[in-house]
Amino acid sequence: MTAAKLPETGTLKPLVKVVEERLGKRFAPSTCWRWATKGALVRSRRIKLKCWKVGNAWYTTDEAFDEFVQAQTERAVSTDLSEDDTSERSESTERRLQEAGLLDRPRRPCQRSKPRRCKEQEDDTTD
Repeated sequence: MTAAKLPETGTLKPLVKVVEERLGKRFAPSTCWRWATKGALVRSRRIKLKCWKVGNAWYTTDEAFDEFVQAQTERAVSTDLSEDDTSERSESTERRLQEAGLLDRPRRPCQRSKPRRCKEQEDDTTD
């Protein structure tokens, strides 16, 4: 995780309190921790909340929280699918998938233990 630069404006407040003040309800501390460390997953992209760890607590600003909510909303309503992470793979990922035989392999027909016969074939074998 890259450390966020301390804000020049705004006051650092405990993360859980900012969430409660801004959204009007309490969220589990684990949810707040996840937003700070891993981010929120929106349309296959993670959006992180700018936070600062001071002692044993996470802190953020009202402005950083507003940016976090705005970024999630913009991503959720965006019609531009070209930004989806799943549509773009790094060259190394592409190479590893090809080496593993997971890309561009022909589809095999379903292998069944007993082949199915159509009704006409069953009638022909009973004569």
